[in-house]
Amino acid sequence: MSLTNQVTPYGIGYVMSHPIPDIQFLRANSPFCFMARSSGYLASKKYHITASDDPVNLFKFVGNFKIIGLWGIFTDVTNVNDITACYFDGYDGIKTADLTDNTGVDCSGATIGSLIVKEEKKANPAIFKKSDQIRIYEATEAHRFFQDLTLIGKNGVDNYIRFRFSNSDGNLDCKIHFYISYICIDNDYHTLVTV
Repeated sequence: MSLTNQVTPYGIGYVMSHPIPDIQFLRANSPFCFMARSSGYLASKKYHITASDDPVNLFKFVGNFKIIGLWGIFTDVTNVNDITACYFDGYDGIKTADLTDNTGVDCSGATIGSLIVKEEKKANPAIFKKSDQIRIYEATEAHRFFQDLTLIGKNGVDNYIRFRFSNSDGNLDCKIHFYISYICIDNDYHTLVTV
């Protein structure tokens, strides 16, 4: 198959029966490109958090990405009496870049299934929604759940997406399943993996 002929005369049946090529071989606006970029890639990390774990390295990356979703779901809440100032940031080994406002959000009292999500702009704190009753959440901007952002990694080093929090009683014990949905925006070397 010639990767330069990804549009016509090949129909959707042809496209659906072949694997999506690596991003560096994708032709812009081809059916393969649309399939690879429309919903993005998804990575996740389950983490058992204790009081001494701040910061938590979630994902390691090299290159540039458009982040279209970043959230965590509490899966165990053994002791969540004091988990405050929760936020997400990026780190290149020296510098940090906040992905949400670093004053954070209070997740104390989380129940199983509670959600923390990066929403809107980086100047806004993460959103926390407790799962102790049915709730509906709608984003206030862009008519979608998440205000996407472009993340540019420092060249030549491993960069990290981290979860940050504060705990003062020393008894924190919970598990959060973190997710990131992303799109690769360059055709050169790039990776994003769970740490």
